[in-house]
Amino acid sequence: MKSITSLALRYLWQQKKRTGLTILGIIISVSMITSIGTILMSFRDTEIQRIKEEEGAHHVTFYGLDLDQYSFLKANSKLNKVAMEIPAGHGYIGAQYSNTADIPKDATTVNFIGYNGDFFELSRFKLTEGRGPEKKNEVALEEWLLHRHDLSVGDMVELPLGHIHRYEGDEGVWIDEFSLNKVKKFEIVGTVTRPHKGIAGVGVLPYDVALENQGERSPNAFFTVKSGLSVTDTTEEIAREINLEEGRPYYNRYLLLLKGQVVDDGAAREFAAIGSIVLFLVSLVTLATIAVIYNSFNISMLERVKQFGIMRSIGATPKQIRRIVYVEAAIQSVIAIPLGLMAGVLAMHTVFYLLSKDAYSTLGNFTVTTSPFVLLISAIVGFIAVIFSALIPAVNAGRKQPLEAIFYRPKLKKQKYKKRKGFILSKLFSWEISLAYKNLQRNKKRFIITAFSLSISVILFIVFSIFSHYALRIDSTRAYYTEDFELVNNETKVLYSDQDYTDILELTGVESAYPKMEYWAELIISPDDVSRQYEQQLNKPNGERLNDPIDGMDVRIIGYNKALFNLAEKELTAGSVNYSELKESAGVLLVQNNRIFTDTGLSIVPVTDYSVGDTVTIDLGEGEKFEYKVMGILDRAPIGNDFGTNGEPFVIMADEIYQDTVVEGYDGFYVNAEEGIDSTTHMALNDELTLITERVNGFVHDNLHLVRRDRQVMREISVFIYGFIVLISVIGALNIINTVSTNLLTRTKEFAMLRAVGMGPKSLINMIRYEAILSGVIGVIYGCIIGNLLGYWLYNLMSDIREVPWEFPWTPNIIVIIAAIVVSLLASRATVQRVKEMNIIDTLREE
Repeated sequence: MKSITSLALRYLWQQKKRTGLTILGIIISVSMITSIGTILMSFRDTEIQRIKEEEGAHHVTFYGLDLDQYSFLKANSKLNKVAMEIPAGHGYIGAQYSNTADIPKDATTVNFIGYNGDFFELSRFKLTEGRGPEKKNEVALEEWLLHRHDLSVGDMVELPLGHIHRYEGDEGVWIDEFSLNKVKKFEIVGTVTRPHKGIAGVGVLPYDVALENQGERSPNAFFTVKSGLSVTDTTEEIAREINLEEGRPYYNRYLLLLKGQVVDDGAAREFAAIGSIVLFLVSLVTLATIAVIYNSFNISMLERVKQFGIMRSIGATPKQIRRIVYVEAAIQSVIAIPLGLMAGVLAMHTVFYLLSKDAYSTLGNFTVTTSPFVLLISAIVGFIAVIFSALIPAVNAGRKQPLEAIFYRPKLKKQKYKKRKGFILSKLFSWEISLAYKNLQRNKKRFIITAFSLSISVILFIVFSIFSHYALRIDSTRAYYTEDFELVNNETKVLYSDQDYTDILELTGVESAYPKMEYWAELIISPDDVSRQYEQQLNKPNGERLNDPIDGMDVRIIGYNKALFNLAEKELTAGSVNYSELKESAGVLLVQNNRIFTDTGLSIVPVTDYSVGDTVTIDLGEGEKFEYKVMGILDRAPIGNDFGTNGEPFVIMADEIYQDTVVEGYDGFYVNAEEGIDSTTHMALNDELTLITERVNGFVHDNLHLVRRDRQVMREISVFIYGFIVLISVIGALNIINTVSTNLLTRTKEFAMLRAVGMGPKSLINMIRYEAILSGVIGVIYGCIIGNLLGYWLYNLMSDIREVPWEFPWTPNIIVIIAAIVVSLLASRATVQRVKEMNIIDTLREE
């Protein structure tokens, strides 16, 4: 064994370039597996942390408990942590109680809650300063309440405690009526925050004070189940024991899914679909890894057939030859696998470090997780791939007889003289191209291996491009918040004005603002204009929830100003967006895609089948019907709700047409804050916008935190996906270079023979280049066919999560065709250089 190891080491040392290339192939392959695992684990851990911050760290919520049921939960040995939230009525801050049912205009409404247990850990409310209230005269208030009313932690504040009753008054105006329980003085001991700021603030009271002001609403309990136990089984068992009403448990579904706990049929389908997708991609990557490493070992074996023959002739057994190959593989694995693991982890840390340095980066919360489990799996997969890749070359090396190996010649296919190959090529192109094509055909085995190796790179690129497209597409169908603030109207007859719009645009911290004009009407539609995909959805379970087009179809009329039409142009799929033409011809844009919810999941499908140039008829009610010409089709709306829901297309028209034919005025505004806005300016802007909403008895939805979060999630997903593409491209390019250079470099004696019989150096070099290009073209043809078929299979797997329309991947196909041919041509440079420096006689004498 010692002599075999020394022989293996000597060869590896003498053939530094080939050894280095093989080791590089293993490093890249292992680093790719490591990078993929690291990205997946990092993304999972980041998502878990995000959910804990925004939804809470609880596994389950029980609604509508009494105190005895809560005590049972606290004493249950199967639960890890338990907390209670007690609805504790309402009050207001910023004005003294005036002994009336009216809430003072300068005051801000406060919703009070009490707590017990690990509330700030398990719920979505988080302490940002100070502590939670413990004594009866202590309170913790939401951050923005303190800012608005110039208060600080440690101040004393007098708060009326009671309940607010809301009813609809004259002309659709909602009226709040306050009934007092008591007025109490509190010390502010902490501040809290929540993901989505509401119209009213939040005040957290001690447990005892909350019970005194509880009212009719029952407490809710949060808890986590101990590790190793089934969350659903434990929850159902406890629910039976405390006689919990049906439907009262609520699972923190996504958090549990990320932790591998499936809580319902929908989650089971999603979990199975995700598992299938991951298995599909990992299998494909593993195949690519084996292909690259096998290529490297096969190159080594082809160059050493005669060496093995000489060793067999002096007494080496086939078993010893195989052991030499395995020892070489093991030595290269020991060197390459640790380097590959480090390279994979370092690559991910580098990528995210560089992205976090961006001035507008939203990756601040993304942490790269170095998982020992991922490193172990990557090392095992890498080692298995190396041994498997060395298996066939090792068997072949030990199988050849000594004389056969010493006088080894590649097997060529002999052709009959009259059989003509490449006739069309010879007529259309130069004879060098025809000869290059015949060279590829001469050795079928080598040709198949070359085509397969090249196609692997093409297949990987196309499949992962399709994966990235639909992963981003599916994720973008989530109901993301897109605008930092939304101003809404609380009355039915009083709308915002042009002056309100001007005032908003002039506020400090405003980046952009757009008016909101929406009106619900009926689309008069014939059955022929209803899309077949939507009709299929109508026949699914819960189809009765959808908008049945037999009696007409609900439609949302939306007015856009010129700035919004500029945004809409980015979503255009057919027709044109021209604000002036739309105004002059009373034209409209359509958003036909809808979110369709059924028992089988969520789908994104078009609900109508209109085309550019068609006419749509809208019934605005009271006998008013208008016809509009379709001038463009949008994939989605660029602002506000991007899709309609369950059979509700959008009809978008110019603001002037909207106000002339539908209604005059604005329903609200979408406002975006400046990038990088600080918390002080953010709160001040919120206050200014609130003052504007008071003119129409409206209110502000402050989505700033959620919008920033959604951008972060999208950036994380994009980096995760495009990281795949970069890694696949690198390993694909290496595989093409390795394959083409191997195919050419092992045939230098053949090239010397061509030169000896009179072929000029320029013609020979052209032939080599054409052969490289033809290899790339053939690999691309096979790769594109197989890659698109596998990509469509992957698309069907992803449709189990969310159904979106199939689009043929033209762009990835075009990119990979060009790239594969260019890389193949570049790979021939080493052979071209060797041919230029070749001595014909010396090369022909080589054995």
